[in-house]
Amino acid sequence: MALGREAGGRLSLNNMANRAVKQPNGKYAQFSDVVDHFTYVNCSREELWAIYRDEFGAGIATAKLDRADASPERFSEEIATIRFRHGDAEADATAAYLSCTDGSALAPPSLREN
Repeated sequence: MALGREAGGRLSLNNMANRAVKQPNGKYAQFSDVVDHFTYVNCSREELWAIYRDEFGAGIATAKLDRADASPERFSEEIATIRFRHGDAEADATAAYLSCTDGSALAPPSLREN
């Protein structure tokens, strides 16, 4: 399930305000440095690739997802950012939700669709 998308222009691959992250449950998310939180979660690789392709082109889309696959530590780094910016409760709820494989964890309010 993809959630709200931030507006933005094209930036170089090394200077983008968002990055792809592989969640512990095997799905993909986009983390935004603008809001210091995830802006898309629980996406398949193909879904997130299409989002990036539309915004940045196919080459960058592939590179962003390949980097997510090669950087499993990104998830814990982004949770640490959420903890710093939004607090322990938000970080813990987000980590639990994006780690869940059986649907038992509730999305934190910040990730619920309105």
